[in-house]
Amino acid sequence: MVSHRTLFAATLLLAGALGPGTAGAENLREPATGTMFPGELKLSSGHDLAGLGTGLREATIMKVDVYAIASYVAKDTNLGEDPGSALVALEVPKQLRIVFLRDIEGAKMRDACQNSIDKNFGKNTTSFAEDLETFMNQLPVKFRSGDHMNLTYVPGTGFWGEHNDTGSDPIDNPHLMHALWTIWFGEFPVNDGLKRDLLGLKN
Repeated sequence: MVSHRTLFAATLLLAGALGPGTAGAENLREPATGTMFPGELKLSSGHDLAGLGTGLREATIMKVDVYAIASYVAKDTNLGEDPGSALVALEVPKQLRIVFLRDIEGAKMRDACQNSIDKNFGKNTTSFAEDLETFMNQLPVKFRSGDHMNLTYVPGTGFWGEHNDTGSDPIDNPHLMHALWTIWFGEFPVNDGLKRDLLGLKN
């Protein structure tokens, strides 16, 4: 990722991959791997986020663990009867936290994200294609086991990413946020079970 932006960076509550949540909040545990995430977050913008759920991304028929992930949204947000679609569409503070469980090439991560976005949007990407390319080009050459990445959106500031302790410049384009959140919550997510887990729904 590029230049460090402490003004816009979300408060990093992970030390290595783990760390305490906001005082009084129970931590979230990804059950398959035991990876822990804060139960609540406070962004440097002052917004309070509540954890929805955690999940595990597996790859190949061998079900290799790739990353554990947790989803957050502004407290008291009403996601209604279709929480996946609402989480994609609503322009409210939100964040995804990813902890990598194995080494993975940045190019493979980019391709996986792009493939999922293409399934959800087809060729209708004019509103975010350039900004998506900018963000994708900021991903590291390689993610290593134990690395963490945060994807954050705040209305009026925009979307930004963080890899470990380094953050990118915010991109003020809500359509980019919509596209990225469809990777996990769209009609064609990377995995239906993972989508339900991140929304805190029982399978």
